[in-house]
Amino acid sequence: KSHPPPPCRLCWDNLRGAMSNDLQRIQSASALRTWEEGRAKRFNAWRDAVGGLVVGLRGALRCGAAHSRELDAFLRHRSAADRAYAAALLAVPAQGSGDRPAESPLGVPDAPAPAPPKTPGRSGGGGGGAGLGHRVRP
Repeated sequence: KSHPPPPCRLCWDNLRGAMSNDLQRIQSASALRTWEEGRAKRFNAWRDAVGGLVVGLRGALRCGAAHSRELDAFLRHRSAADRAYAAALLAVPAQGSGDRPAESPLGVPDAPAPAPPKTPGRSGGGGGGAGLGHRVRP
């Protein structure tokens, strides 16, 4: 039986170097594939988080727009009521003009001012703050 001749040293080194390069390429491709899979998974999580933020922002925008419309309507009504009140105040003649009795802008006649309350057990005279919590000296 004849055996193949032993490979020469240069051929053996080239063969081993080629196999080593193939192994490095396979390992690099595997590492790249692993990295790409991890990147895709992280991107999905990022995409889901961004999607949630977009949904939340759209909801906030809708609520803000509705609130703005409600506030606009309220302020328009309030402004109209203020203008009507101001017009009613301008329509009332000044007191003492003699045209008609003083009346509030809302159509309710003004009541005369109430008299100050009298304190029981004291004679009316003297002043000095009687009835206001001050002692009056005799």
